[in-house]
Parts: sequence; structure tokens; C-alpha cells
Amino acid sequence: MDATESDTIPNPVTDLAPGRPTGDCLSWRLAHRPQEAGTARRAVQAVMDTWQLAEDVAQSVLVVVSELIANAVEHALPPVALHLHRDGLPVDTPSVWVVVTDGGPTPGRDSGHAALPRDEHGRGLQVVEALSSTHGLQVHATGTISWARLTAVRAPSSP
Repeated sequence: MDATESDTIPNPVTDLAPGRPTGDCLSWRLAHRPQEAGTARRAVQAVMDTWQLAEDVAQSVLVVVSELIANAVEHALPPVALHLHRDGLPVDTPSVWVVVTDGGPTPGRDSGHAALPRDEHGRGLQVVEALSSTHGLQVHATGTISWARLTAVRAPSSP
């Protein structure tokens, strides 16, 4: 998985909000397999370290990345791509946007049931909702865009 410049892969973050400052933006094409959530977490961890975000924010971003990629791999068709965007404006509430695109819902798959208390799966979007300031899903003719915005706090400087 290699990071690419944001203009190589269409970036839903900037495409959905024309005129928005571009900030730092990275995109990765992912294989359509469960292991990609771990691969993506490792790549995103390196980005979080570079961006010097507070540890709790970085961990929340990693969980959201895992959940959105797992949903795309389990419930959607390829291709899958991850887009990570840091938006510094407004200055008092910087954000990290996690966006996962896929090829749209798998035909004939029923994913409309709520998780039962003993179910091992089915709570991913509840986790995303709990960790993000806002999130959403947009289904288009060519695929699905799942996104979450997390409020970013920089790690405190060492004395």
C-alpha cells in the first residue's frame, strides 16, 4: 500500500467541499481483503506521528480507519481506497477526516439489521459515531463514500 498525492485518486474530502482549504491529504488504494485494515492502521500511525497529534486522537483515528475499512471489505465491492485529510481551519478546531471509498454495496447482501448483545460484529458504525464529531455515508452510482471527522489536538510539546 503506497500513499499517493491526493490528485492521483479522486479525494472525496476536497471533492465534497469545493473551495475548502486542501491541508494535508493522503490517499491509499487498498486490496479488497480483511488484512488491509491492519496495513492501513500501520500507514496511518506513521502519519499520525508526523502530524504530532495527541495520543488519544491518534488512537481514535486508527479505530475509525479500521472500522470503515472493515465495513468496506465486508459489505462492499472493490475498489477500496482510504483518504486521510488534516484540516487546520478553523484554527481553534482542527480536524482529521477519514474517508473510505468503495465500489458500492455487495448485491443481495442484507446489512440492515442491528447488532444483538451477543453478536461479535455489527457495532462498527456505533464506534465511529462515538469517536467522531460527525460522520456520514453517501451512496452513489459508482460506489459508497464513508467518512468521519475527528477533532484534532496536537500532542503537548516536551519541555
